[in-house]
Order: sequence, then C-alpha cells, then structure tokens
Amino acid sequence: MASSALQRLVRFVPRSSPSKILIGQPADKDIDVGAALRQGQEVAVNVWSGSSVLSPGSSTGTTETIDRILSPLAQNEIGTIRCVGLNYRKHAAECGLDPPAIPVIFMKPATTIVDPWPARGTIPKLSQVDESGDYEAELAVVIGKTAKNVSEAEALDYVLGYTAANDVSSRTQQLNQSQWSFSKSFDGACPLGPTLVLKSLITDPTKLHMRGLKNGEVYQESGTDDLIFSVPKIISWLSQGTTLPPGTVIVTGTPAGVGMGRTPKDALRHGDEFAVEILPHIGTLTNIFENEKSSFMTKLYHYLSSALMNQPDLVLKLDDPETIQKISDFTGGIGLKATIVCTSDDAASDWAAQRLQPRGILVAAGFPERGLKFDPMNLILREIFVKGTVHGSMGETREMMEFAVQHGIRSHLTLLTMEEAEDIAAKSEAHAFIGRPVVKIGMH
Repeated sequence: MASSALQRLVRFVPRSSPSKILIGQPADKDIDVGAALRQGQEVAVNVWSGSSVLSPGSSTGTTETIDRILSPLAQNEIGTIRCVGLNYRKHAAECGLDPPAIPVIFMKPATTIVDPWPARGTIPKLSQVDESGDYEAELAVVIGKTAKNVSEAEALDYVLGYTAANDVSSRTQQLNQSQWSFSKSFDGACPLGPTLVLKSLITDPTKLHMRGLKNGEVYQESGTDDLIFSVPKIISWLSQGTTLPPGTVIVTGTPAGVGMGRTPKDALRHGDEFAVEILPHIGTLTNIFENEKSSFMTKLYHYLSSALMNQPDLVLKLDDPETIQKISDFTGGIGLKATIVCTSDDAASDWAAQRLQPRGILVAAGFPERGLKFDPMNLILREIFVKGTVHGSMGETREMMEFAVQHGIRSHLTLLTMEEAEDIAAKSEAHAFIGRPVVKIGMH
C-alpha cells in the first residue's frame, strides 16, 4: 500500500463532479461517515489516485465533498459473498440450536450488494406475503490478496480491512429449505459499507462492539468476542482447497436480537430504517427498506441505476447546441464507443445511434408497450452491434442492462425525455435516486 497513513477508505460520488466515482480517506479521522451523512452533514474526503479500494494508489493532495456514498467495493469486484451462519453464541441460543462444530457456510451473489443510505434496501415479494423479512447486523471482512489453504496463524495477513454489512433474510424461505442461499440472495439483500477500515487500524477484530438499530431502537448488541469461530478461523476454513481472490467479502455472522428470535416476532417492513453500528472506527451503515415493486419500471430503475453507477464519461442534453462538438472533442471525432438508450422517443434513439463510432455498441432498453425504432441501414453500414430487440420486454431489458454493466461500458449516453424520467421516478417511488441522475440528464 502506498502509505502507512492510509487507514480508512470510502468510495463515493463527489459533489463537484457527479459523473465520477472516487476513493479516498475521510479528512476527519474520527468521523462516523454513515451517521454524519444520514444527519445531513458534509463529509470531506482526501482523494487517492486509485480507482478501487483494492489498489488505492497514492494521495492526490486534493479534497472532495461526498455527494453520494457507495459501497466500498463495486459488484463486479466482489464475486461471490461468503457468509457464516450461527456464529454468535447468544444468537445460536435464541434460535434454540447448539453451537455448530464447524462453520455453517452459505453464499450470496454480488447482486445482493446495496450502497449505504440514501440507497434503499429491498423487501422481496416473497417476504412481503407473510412478513418474514429480517435484518442481521454483521461484521464483514474484505480479502486483500489471494488466499488458498492458509493457516489460522497467517489468515489475518490476507485481510485488507473490515466494514459493516446487513445480511437481509427471508425467514420463511430459510426455514422451508435445508440450504440458506435462496432465502438470503434476493437483489438488495446485502447492504455494505460505508467505511472500509484497514487492518492496520483494527489489529484485533474480536475487540469491536456492534449494534443493530431498527427505527432508532437497539435490537441487537454484542461484542465480536461472542463469535463462535474467529475471523482467522473463518478465513482459514474458507480457503481450504478454495481460492479467495482479492475483493472477496466474508460476512461473519449476526448476534442475538434478530426479528425471528423476538417475542412477538418482528419483521422488516416497508419504510423501516435499519442501522448497523460497529465501533470503534467502522461506524454506521444505514438503509431505509422498501417493498419490491412488481412493475417493469422497478427492473428498469435498478439496471439503469447500475449502469449509471459505472458512470458515463460524458453526460449530454440534446437541447445543448454544443452537444455534437462535445462528442467530437471527447472521442477525437470517432464517436462514442457505446450508448445505452432508454427512451420511447424515436428521434432521440436514432440520434444516439448515429453518434456511435463504427462497430460501436447500442444497448437498447425499450418499454414493454412499444419498442424502439432505428434506421437499420445506418446501423448495418457502420457495423453497429445492437444488443436487444425493438420489442423491449422486461426480460430483454434486464439482459441488455446487465450486458452493459458486465462489459464495463464506460463511454455511454443515456437518453430520456423529461416526461419519461419523471414518470419512472413517480412509478418507482424513488425520487432521491432515479430522480437526480436521470432527470438531470434528460432532454427537454
């Protein structure tokens, strides 16, 4: 690592440039980043040159203010999240179970990762039916270098740092099956962050204090010394015969006080706020939870949001008279590498396609009631690769947006009319998220 002074890292969108994602160290070494942002305070960050907490680079000497906080790791850096169940003695007792003899392991996909507040946690439809959604405050470990067949004695050498997580679960589905992954793998079921504290600052992960607060009331509280299997034991166990690459997230278990163990039982409901507080150093992870919505618009929002969080290198409005010149200047006159089009405006769609460079990628995300129309000859002559069809069904749109994210498309342009952007925001009930990036770049 470039400097021993680097102890805490955050990943964020700066107020000065909402099209960028930066990493850096909070300027105030003692600030609880998550709590401060939730209270409306400004948080200054000393920016580092790297693009990932896995390779932070060096200090740039500049300071930025957080506009939006992100999880410490992007979904494409994480792979599969390893989780440990029944790993606190008092939690095993509240479940009426004996402490396990070996670690109970399950996995969550990277699609469960959710940024800290203001990003929303999601209660899936399966949990809404019988109010079986539940929270789990947990300590998360991030692996910093490739680990395989490591011993307990050397396990902490492979740790990059620690952060907070919420292992959101659907209890009915969990108890109906012998395997837990399905019940804990819904989209948005693993809020993570906001601060990654490096192991140089947390030398003993058994000396942390954790609380889980639902709507401001303490529901979970424990020291990490109640862990059945220590962090070194967990890392060593998971690495036997298995490679843990850098960026691997290990969620280490939850203490007593989960909703399922309370009398009467409690559940996560629409509008609930849950906070995971781990002290010292890590701070608070907060999310407000909302019911998963059944509409196409919800799917569109999540995948459009994911694409935007990869951040376009260029954000434009069609009514800007300098738009074409800006594209030319930005691309050296050859056009954009890829464009994500999400609009029912045929003129805007065709306009975007024409600004692609030869053999560019057109990701077409249409609406279910109608499709997108392009000049086929223009696309064929320039060998434009079109991902998707003009029908724009929900499944196709999901595939298209995933394609953009998975292929790391960065030179892209997202187009919506103002009316469409406002309609999406209204139907998704997520003005704070889709409203800011989408309406801001919509055309008038």
